Amino acid sequence: MKRKETPENSELKTGSVLDLENVPTSKKKPPSKDERLQKTLRTVLAKLDIDPIALAQAPPLTVTLEQAEGGIPAVIAALRFSTDHNVQAFLKSYDECTAADRQILPLEAFALMAEVNIPQLLGAAIFALQNQFANIVKVIAVTNHPRVMRARIRQAVKPGGYRDRNAIDTGLRFLPVSKGATVLVPVPYVPGMGSPTQPELQDVNPEDVDTDDLFPDLAETQKMLTE
Repeated sequence: MKRKETPENSELKTGSVLDLENVPTSKKKPPSKDERLQKTLRTVLAKLDIDPIALAQAPPLTVTLEQAEGGIPAVIAALRFSTDHNVQAFLKSYDECTAADRQILPLEAFALMAEVNIPQLLGAAIFALQNQFANIVKVIAVTNHPRVMRARIRQAVKPGGYRDRNAIDTGLRFLPVSKGATVLVPVPYVPGMGSPTQPELQDVNPEDVDTDDLFPDLAETQKMLTE
């Protein structure tokens, strides 16, 4: 009697369900976090009709402004005080997007949506940050000035508190203000007029010095960027 073949003693045949070549050797590797983020970004860009090539070629606005103290949230807060038309257009695009979109999109994407010049937007952002932090300093100084004056007066009434006394009296104009620094004003050389004379000594009153000449206003610098 012929022995009946069983799965245990029969050979595997090509094309059968037990063919080893058709058995998967490993599972498909799941996408990484970066790959998932890139896929989400591509989906959002397509939804908002933003050119990914233009986004890749845009100036690195996000990387630059991330260096600000407080990061991007501090930058956005400062921009809220700006009346610059580039900033207003940028904020309009930023606010019209969902919170999820704002989490995935860089700032360059909102600038492209608003069709604003990114270098000019950066200049306006720096100007807004300067004003914002200057205002914070003023608020801190003004609200703490009474406490500082009380501490200074406590020191001024002591025998060794002459520096505080002088500072208070000078600030209140009870003592004369210093005449200012002595500077050398060179006389330009004019051909045919002989050798130039020695520099003249002149007294400069600090009140006559225009600080804008020493520290130009960022608003004027920003205007030069647009010319």
